[in-house]
Amino acid sequence: MKTVNLLLWSVGVALQAALLVGLFLRGMVRRFPLFSLLIAFYMARSVLLYFLAGHIGWAAYGDLYRVLSWADLALQLLVLAEIAAGILRGSGLWSRLRGLKAGLAAFATIAASVALAAELPSRGPLLVDRGSVFTALLMLLLLPWTLIAGTRGTVRRIVEGLAAYGLVAVVATLLRSHAAVHRDASAWAAAAYAQSGVYLAAVVYWLFTVRRPKAPGAADIPAEEQNGTE
Repeated sequence: MKTVNLLLWSVGVALQAALLVGLFLRGMVRRFPLFSLLIAFYMARSVLLYFLAGHIGWAAYGDLYRVLSWADLALQLLVLAEIAAGILRGSGLWSRLRGLKAGLAAFATIAASVALAAELPSRGPLLVDRGSVFTALLMLLLLPWTLIAGTRGTVRRIVEGLAAYGLVAVVATLLRSHAAVHRDASAWAAAAYAQSGVYLAAVVYWLFTVRRPKAPGAADIPAEEQNGTE
């Protein structure tokens, strides 16, 4: 198990580092600074927790993990706001029907995420982190929103990766909570590995797809990218 964890950790750090380099070289850090910051945060958190494990007390380690988890949720919300702004910009003026549909879809996305997260138990034997589920649901529901808004290009590809991760994150959170109640270590580990695996798959997808289209003579941010199309 330790060998698998080390391999997964090493591959994850390498892939995230490659993605960050790719975002920088392709000029995408300027356009999506919060998304880039989230990837950097995940990589730094992984390295920090890995090297501190066993070198500080479990209480201190647990406190650090909780602080980083709150920072993770805050960054996720900021990234979702950044992506939402990109979707809305690509929907045209608010006077247009397309813009109105995108705005309504944004409201429906937030309302549905709040309603679904609120239905999850926060007390009793099956405890669920509503905050994590809420952000994961937002990631998942961004995808139908982009379909309604007709979003394409880089924003769409980022959303596709987030949606895949969000779906697995919701399922994995519920499975881990159920496994913890029944003290099923193998089921808990399987859910954790599945979530990590899908995240790394999303990183690989972004590594090969998140880029500015080549357009000789175009401005720093091409017009087709500004309106979310390619």
